[in-house]
Amino acid sequence: MRLNYSIDADLLFAGPNKSEFDAKIVALNDEVQDFNERLSEVDAKISEAKCSGGNQSEELREARATMKSLRERKDAIMRDRAEIATLQKSAKASLDSKITVCARNQLHLS
Repeated sequence: MRLNYSIDADLLFAGPNKSEFDAKIVALNDEVQDFNERLSEVDAKISEAKCSGGNQSEELREARATMKSLRERKDAIMRDRAEIATLQKSAKASLDSKITVCARNQLHLS
């Protein structure tokens, strides 16, 4: 008994859009770099306020709150970047699996 499989090559090879994933990673990397720069600026302000002494406790509180907020946002971006990379790997594995199944089916039909 011979089975007849109809394979839509467009669906099979559509797979994940690598350029889309790469663009998201680049955008997230740029955002991380921006946050790192802002963190450095806030850290410098904190150091300056500590060194100058005087009545700067309000500035220190604000700077620390800003620093905390920036770190939380950076952590969220890093999680997003890791999730995108995981999705990209999963999509590639799925596509590789489909190609392997297709190739096996073609060999059995020959």
